[in-house]
Amino acid sequence: MAGASRSERVKQFLRRVGIDPAKSKTQDSSPKYGAVSSLVSSLANISQAHGPRPPSATDAVIAPVPEQLRNEAHGSTPASNNASSDHAVPLQPQTSPAEPLSTGAVPSRELASTTSFDRDNFVETKESGRAPHTGSAEQSSKRALWDQAVALLQESQEDPAIVGIVKEFTSNPTASPDGSPDSVKGLAKDITEEMEREIKRQPQDDHRHRFVEKTISILNKFIAVGDVVVSFDPVHAALPWAAVRFVLVTLTASSELKSQLLGGIAKVTSLVLQCHTYRRLYIESDPTLQPPENVSSALETSIIQAYAKSLLFLGFAIQRQRSWSRFVDASFKHSDIDKYTGGLLESGSQLAQAADDCEKHCNLLNRSTVNELHNVAKELRQEILDQTNLVLKIHQDFVLAKLRTAKGAAFDHLDQEREAKCHPGTRVALLDEIGTWASNSESHRIFWLQGMAGTGKSTISRTVARILADRKDLGASFFFKKGEVDRNSAARFFTTIASQLVRRLPALAQHMKEVIETDPEIGEKYLTVQFEKLILQPLKRLDHDRRISSETVVIVIDALDECDPDSHATAIIGLLPQAKQLSSISLKFFVTSRPESPILREFRKISGAYQDLILHSVDEYIVEKDISVYFDSELSKTRDDHNRACPDWPLPLDWPGQNNLQILVKRAVPLFIYAKTVCLFIQDGNCGDPDTQLNKILQYQTMGQESQLHAMYLPILDQMLMKRIDSAIISRADKEQKAIVEEFREIVGALVILADPLSVKSLAGLLGIKEQAIGHRLSLLNSVLNIPSDVTAPVKTLHLSFRDFLIDPEMRATNPFWVDEEMTHGKLVTKCLKLLRDCLQEDICSLQRPGKSRADVDRQIFLKRLPSEIQYACLYWVYHLKRNKYTVRDGDKVHHFLTRYFLNWLEVLSLMGRISESIGLIDDLQSLTDPETGVKISRFLHDAKRFILNCRSVIELAPLQIYSSALVFAPERSLIRETFRHTVSNWIVTKPIMDSNWSPCLQTLEGHSRSVRSVAFSADSKYVASGSADKTVKIWDAATGHEIQTLKGHSGSVTSVAFSADSKYVASGSDDKTVKIWDAATGHEIQTLKGHSDWVRSVAFSADSKYVASGSDDETVKIWDAATGHEIQTLKGHSDSVTSVAFSADSKYVASGSDDETVKIWDAATGHEIQTLKGHSNWVTSVAFSADSKYVASGSADKTVKIWDAATGHEIQTLHTRRAFSDISFDPTSLFLHTEIGVLALALNINPNPKPNSNPPLTLSSSHTASNLSTTSSSYEPQTRGLGLRPGETWITWNARKLLWLPPDYRAIRSAVAASTVVIVCTSGRVVIIRFDGELLLKF
Repeated sequence: MAGASRSERVKQFLRRVGIDPAKSKTQDSSPKYGAVSSLVSSLANISQAHGPRPPSATDAVIAPVPEQLRNEAHGSTPASNNASSDHAVPLQPQTSPAEPLSTGAVPSRELASTTSFDRDNFVETKESGRAPHTGSAEQSSKRALWDQAVALLQESQEDPAIVGIVKEFTSNPTASPDGSPDSVKGLAKDITEEMEREIKRQPQDDHRHRFVEKTISILNKFIAVGDVVVSFDPVHAALPWAAVRFVLVTLTASSELKSQLLGGIAKVTSLVLQCHTYRRLYIESDPTLQPPENVSSALETSIIQAYAKSLLFLGFAIQRQRSWSRFVDASFKHSDIDKYTGGLLESGSQLAQAADDCEKHCNLLNRSTVNELHNVAKELRQEILDQTNLVLKIHQDFVLAKLRTAKGAAFDHLDQEREAKCHPGTRVALLDEIGTWASNSESHRIFWLQGMAGTGKSTISRTVARILADRKDLGASFFFKKGEVDRNSAARFFTTIASQLVRRLPALAQHMKEVIETDPEIGEKYLTVQFEKLILQPLKRLDHDRRISSETVVIVIDALDECDPDSHATAIIGLLPQAKQLSSISLKFFVTSRPESPILREFRKISGAYQDLILHSVDEYIVEKDISVYFDSELSKTRDDHNRACPDWPLPLDWPGQNNLQILVKRAVPLFIYAKTVCLFIQDGNCGDPDTQLNKILQYQTMGQESQLHAMYLPILDQMLMKRIDSAIISRADKEQKAIVEEFREIVGALVILADPLSVKSLAGLLGIKEQAIGHRLSLLNSVLNIPSDVTAPVKTLHLSFRDFLIDPEMRATNPFWVDEEMTHGKLVTKCLKLLRDCLQEDICSLQRPGKSRADVDRQIFLKRLPSEIQYACLYWVYHLKRNKYTVRDGDKVHHFLTRYFLNWLEVLSLMGRISESIGLIDDLQSLTDPETGVKISRFLHDAKRFILNCRSVIELAPLQIYSSALVFAPERSLIRETFRHTVSNWIVTKPIMDSNWSPCLQTLEGHSRSVRSVAFSADSKYVASGSADKTVKIWDAATGHEIQTLKGHSGSVTSVAFSADSKYVASGSDDKTVKIWDAATGHEIQTLKGHSDWVRSVAFSADSKYVASGSDDETVKIWDAATGHEIQTLKGHSDSVTSVAFSADSKYVASGSDDETVKIWDAATGHEIQTLKGHSNWVTSVAFSADSKYVASGSADKTVKIWDAATGHEIQTLHTRRAFSDISFDPTSLFLHTEIGVLALALNINPNPKPNSNPPLTLSSSHTASNLSTTSSSYEPQTRGLGLRPGETWITWNARKLLWLPPDYRAIRSAVAASTVVIVCTSGRVVIIRFDGELLLKF
């Protein structure tokens, strides 16, 4: 291997660590191959060219260890020790007969606990040579903590794949590039420098970037401390540092994955530094100054745990890189990394606690020699703590942003501010009983407070919630309420509870975040799933969190009977007993409801699991006393307020009088709502003075609870039928009364059955009634309605009993104000649909650009075009239709509305952020459709649901995509596509060929059977060629998307394709080491060009179509005669794979880009090397000549594009980007550079006498400038023009702005753009061609 090329050495190394070298360069990579290959080369040269190296002064020799014990430490048997394994290939050949550093098996199979090793089996060398160390076994054991962690991990139940990786890289990771072991300080310095290089490529506002910077700062202090950091056992001390350096140096993943892994590696580094520091301070210090044995042993255990968690993360990092490089499961969830970094942070906390215990017994601050080291440890701990809190906050913010909650459901929400709490001195015994239940760890987990309407359940709930919150025992609260969106059902119940719990218990954030990342739609799942995933599982995981001590968390659930439908309420009850599964957290539920039959039955099913109290069965004397206290307090306040306001007409000091007070109390018992409503009525100055109001109440007689409601509400409503003439109050005429009642039913009747409260202004807009008329009708109802002074704030009922009083069918004959609920719902349907027909239109909020996000909508325009009444109509017309018991039929008002306004309706729902609810609305409409007379509308609704499911994710973000992407990617025979074909965006000329019908899984259309590795347009842009891993080349019609030819003949993957300049021929390069030339019209193979000794990576035709150039992994470029197939030239000079080749426009020169980070320019006729262009810091991905052959452009994995003077080799300009371009070309004017993501404007201002490597400013002409191109080293991506599509991206862009969203099955792994046509190569092998109208695109 000593004579192997750099390319081959890197390939061998990558194969050994499980990375496919052929694929590792197909995405963005890091310039680490130099360091890695240097390491591999050194190790290989030592092991093979020179044989085993002589012993080093710091080599470790392990004394004879029983073979079985060694095998157990490796997780193997004696018979398998010498067998090869795909999962445990050492990363470095053994350089001495010594076994890898492993100490034996650990009986425990969990990383949570560790037992001691047989430490007498270990003998270490002195620094002066290889002779066994004469120190005690105890001293030796303290140097083997890393080995114990390795063995512990091998015996654990962690992911076997990751454990296998750890086993690989811990075999011998300590060698530096020259093959000798490194010191701790040397390794720490290497790590620091490597991190500094990496963070320059990371976003500077990223929290991981800041943490890495801080870690670097502390590492530098550590390095600067001096000799005090040197361990008594340098070999073992270096092992953790060497492992970190090894993984850091091999970090080659994509930018996002790399950023994630780098943050984790920084945490590992911090943890390793702490372990090293604490070992040096408390274990390897002067024995006379060491802490007691039991304390230091606890520290050793914590260090072993920290090392094990560090190894786990490092193994995970390598595993992720392997997956990325192979395109295997290349995407990753945040929870993947959070799982392992969480273990690091937890280990850090345990380690810090153990170090604190040591410090109590050993005050190191008095030891000047280690004072600096102690300060480093202190600073590091604080940084870890700050980082832990920051990460926790980030997780918490993520959860709160993702969970959709019910507005106003919490007890302390602003909307609840005016709601009553228990009056001082009332409900004392009841509140004491509830408080005792909550604090008693032995009590039932559920307390059910049941009571009839109006008995004060909600008032008690709010009071209990306030008391629990003050005691820090409240976990969450949810107050159900009929007539309020999200509070009248359980749809947002568990998400609301979860969001409050994560505020109460921040440690839940990481676990909830994992749930949401795994299932982003968790809030839409069954209630049982939501409870299990969002509540129970995260809380169970806290049972194992040592940071969480046993504590009580109470969830208050009020008015469960107002949860619609009943099945949701009963489902919640059935789930609550599962709280007893928790141990560390004492989770309890305080539930209130009416004793409705479904709820009663469900509670009986869980008999014995709850404590209950029947509110209306409380001793009447206690209730009467509490109501009396309330009346006395409130009416005394009313009297005093009146006397201050009207001193000339004061009320007597004993008003209302003891007799009247007793009458009111007797009428109220047991309904607290009666007392509250009467007091509000008496206090309402709009209707009369307090004494007049009191007399109106007293004249009504009561019998039973129903009569109580009459006596409570009829005096209030009867006021509307009276009028004042002079000083007298008389009844209005019958005709006038009838008109008032009808108006009341239209306004108040609608108000009490609305799905969500509306303001006076919005109610007027919905009903088509003047605001003044509504305001006047409500002015006398302040005692039953909450009517804000702000006409834009919603009007709400004060208590559900008022709604019950108005719509109860049994009161139809006795209540003159009775409201027909079903009929009122029907009227509201008509009002909603009329409002929508009058306002709905395409692009209602003037987004103008098809890819513009709804988040970018101007708020003022949104509110102007979509006032609350229109939003209400969009959301709730189906709700009212359902409660009107309407039957949907073909050709009716529903069918007519949907076939004309369906897309417009969805657009508004998207703008509101409520598109996900459209699926449930379609389900409701389907349930209302008559199976015999609604055949057509039934088919339409079925198709509509499939349509929404197919495009929901994009129209949720960009509403106007409903008229482009959603329709274009719908099946050809989709009813929605057919119905709204005329609305398809006219800027899409050629649409993708789709399946005819919806299917459970869209089938792959004609195309490649495996991944496509190269695509190319013909010179006239009429055709597209694609080369695939299925060993074929296909030619497509760019206008229609139809396949024209399939070219078969290669025996390996086709890696590169190119058209001749006249579009008559296609050249293809392959892994079979050949180049083939094909007739594009007939598909016949014309030539097979053989001569390369390795894979062909790139092919190109000359401008006159006479020659073909090919670049190969054999580090050469070959030029061929296209007509005869003869090899004309072999161009040698590159020291690594040739990745890209291009001819100049005059066919005289060839440019080649290579993995050796250079670009070379060759004379095509003589084969002489003319220029070597150096400047890139990573492999070159693409090269191109300008149309006049004066300039060469090169793209690189270093995320830059460089422009060179072809004649002089001078670097003219560097464009810093955020990605590597795999395809670049000049336009005919040389003013633009075409890339796969769009067109870069290049109006070059070229210095006629440039200095080598100078970087003059790159300017853009005013007609094309979107932003100035950066000429500094900062990461900057120039704004592009025209069409673009990056592999893996979800959008086709226009001028760098989102244009057309691509469904998952149509995402590109390869893409090509020519003028107004985009070719998309999908993972399935499907090739999609979409052509746009260039003139219409200019409007965007």
